[in-house]
Amino acid sequence: MRSLSVSGRAAAEELVEHLAALGLSAIYSSPYRRAIETVQPLATYLDLPIHEVEDLRERTLGSISDTPFEQAVATTFADFDFLFPGGESSRDAQQRAVRAIEHIMEAHPNGRVAIATHGNLMSLYLNALFGEVGFEFWCSLTFPDVFQIFPVTSDKWKFERVAGGAV
Repeated sequence: MRSLSVSGRAAAEELVEHLAALGLSAIYSSPYRRAIETVQPLATYLDLPIHEVEDLRERTLGSISDTPFEQAVATTFADFDFLFPGGESSRDAQQRAVRAIEHIMEAHPNGRVAIATHGNLMSLYLNALFGEVGFEFWCSLTFPDVFQIFPVTSDKWKFERVAGGAV
C-alpha cells in the first residue's frame, strides 16, 4: 500500500493544531498505511494511540476491467446494489461503515473522536446520514479532507468541511 507523499505528510502536519483544539478523546483509523500516516502526527501531538478498525478500510471496487476508475465509482453510486466481480457494493460498504462508526460513537458517548478513513467509504457514510451526498460529492474531495459531523437535534445531523489539502 502506498505511503503519503511529501505534500500529504505536510498536509497532515498542518491539521494537527486545528484538530487538537477540538478536544479529541480518541483516534481511529483504517488499517491502510495512508490513513494511519495521516493521523500519526495528531496522535503523536496528543499522545493518543491510533485504534485501527478493519471496517474503516476503503471499499474494494473489484475487477473493473476496461472501465475507467471514475466511471466505475459513478456506476456504484448510481446503483447501490451493483458490484463489479470481486468487489463490494456501495450498500454493503455503507452498512459496514455505519456499523463501525456507530460502534466507535457508542464507545465515546460524550467525547470527540477523529476517524481516518477513505474518500469512497466516507462519502458512503455521509450518504447514509444525508441522502444528497453522492458521486458529485466524492468528485469534490481533496486529500486529506476533514469533516466535522455533529447533531442538530436528537435525530438530525449536520456536517461541514473544516479542512482540506492535497496529497
